[in-house]
Amino acid sequence: MVEEKKERKTRYQQLPLPLKVYFLSATAVGILLSIYFIFGMIIKGFTFYDAQYYFLLFALFGSCIFLIAPEKKKLKWYDLIWAAASFALNFYFFTNAEQIALVGWQPATTPNIVMAVILFLIFIEGARRASGGIAWPLLAVLFAIYPFFAGYFPGIFQGVPNDFVSTISLYAFGGDGILGIPGRVIGGILMGFLVFAGFLIALGAGQYFLDFSYALLGKYRGGPAKVAVISSGFFGSLSGSAAANIVSTGSVTIPAMKRMGYPANYAAAIEACASTGGMLMPPVMGAGWLLLWRLW
Repeated sequence: MVEEKKERKTRYQQLPLPLKVYFLSATAVGILLSIYFIFGMIIKGFTFYDAQYYFLLFALFGSCIFLIAPEKKKLKWYDLIWAAASFALNFYFFTNAEQIALVGWQPATTPNIVMAVILFLIFIEGARRASGGIAWPLLAVLFAIYPFFAGYFPGIFQGVPNDFVSTISLYAFGGDGILGIPGRVIGGILMGFLVFAGFLIALGAGQYFLDFSYALLGKYRGGPAKVAVISSGFFGSLSGSAAANIVSTGSVTIPAMKRMGYPANYAAAIEACASTGGMLMPPVMGAGWLLLWRLW
């Protein structure tokens, strides 16, 4: 029983009280902000520009990443610096988002270029911590530096080379950077899925999917792993989010698999694969399909 409680102890519960208050406040404001923007609400004639909404969303949730995914097992002072820098830079760009959208910051001034470089590094570091490895951030960096060497590639891989200042400005302030597909997918689609998944969990739908999966496959060999796959498919078909899938079903299936003798990393890998596959299940089919459609 004690071990089970330790397994279910979240990273949020390990935060000091002031950071817990900030985390909850940032999360609540971010959810309300998403609802306000996605449903097109207007209060006293006020509405958000897309750039305003995206930068403010990045400020709120981006800073929280460094709090719940510290570099070490315990939160250190440099994690707080990363979180503060993430919030401060994104909030600064939020306050200037109207000018960015209407006037444009290309070419940007030297201070803004410096802040854009720091923001790029913050996003890469946040992606590394959120993904739990170096593979995805490294791939993002390789594609990010492609414009510098585009003219040297052969055949269909050859492109028009671009200088550093123009490229980093495009990433930070342009419609094809973080304010483009990443912002639209996260702020306009994924947030809606996550909010919907949260309501499902609160109303008990997640537990229903788990109970139904256990009834189907719980008695067979490797039952907990099969339950993880089936329940992730059910839940992912409604949430459309691998992260929401792991939080809802993984909190039960991973400890169950570990109690059956599965190694911890193997149990986590099964749930991660199942949740990613569940994200692509109809009818929602996840934000990934929209991203593929946009690229196509």
